[in-house]
Amino acid sequence: MVFRRVLPLIVLASLGPVVFGCAEIEPYVFTEQEFDRDAAEFGKQPENIGGVEICYSKHSTTAQALREMANARCGEFGKVARYQTQVDWKCPLFTPVRAVFACVKE
Repeated sequence: MVFRRVLPLIVLASLGPVVFGCAEIEPYVFTEQEFDRDAAEFGKQPENIGGVEICYSKHSTTAQALREMANARCGEFGKVARYQTQVDWKCPLFTPVRAVFACVKE
């Protein structure tokens, strides 16, 4: 009888690290209304940007990786990235932190 109560706990304990700990989620550039088909800018590349926001997990992403991603995105518009701030819980559960960079002319 005890085994039936303990078995679910054993299964959850063994699957938890596989589901949550070992699965590295890649950071990505967050784009407001990216999937909103009614948005005026849907499916269009912007001509200019003032900043870039990157959603990431603190556990699987380095600051260097964030800087590289931000500089790559800002570089598409002839700018460089300057870190501004980070905001917790503004992105999905597995990438809960948002790093905010300004794109400025150098």
